[in-house]
Amino acid sequence: QHRCQHVSFGLVQGMKTRRGEVIFLEDVLNEVRSRMLQNMTSTKTTKEIQDPVETAEKVGLAALIIQDFRGLLSSDYQFSWDRALQSRGDTGVFLQYTHARLHSLEQMHGTAELTDVNVACLLEPDAISVLQHLLRF
Repeated sequence: QHRCQHVSFGLVQGMKTRRGEVIFLEDVLNEVRSRMLQNMTSTKTTKEIQDPVETAEKVGLAALIIQDFRGLLSSDYQFSWDRALQSRGDTGVFLQYTHARLHSLEQMHGTAELTDVNVACLLEPDAISVLQHLLRF
């Protein structure tokens, strides 16, 4: 308890509920689940999954967390459901989809260590930067 500390943060503008100006976490979580589920069912590339509601909840929660962490903590920002739930760019949805694609590739091709990688083929600075980050792990 002595390690807990209040952290000031900016105002989140543009987030309103059907009940009025007071925003309840339960309402936000229900809304993100509902919107994400609707996005998933309307996207042609969505695969059939065991529990779409649970998946929508997890991906939606990631979207909210990433949206909240994108800016400076102390700055006010304008919240947008559309921006938070878009599937491209620096969003939680894109992060989750990228993780799922990587996991799928790993399942298809196994996890054997590569020993014959020629890193001299990497010429782009971004590719080299990614490789350097991976090597740290």
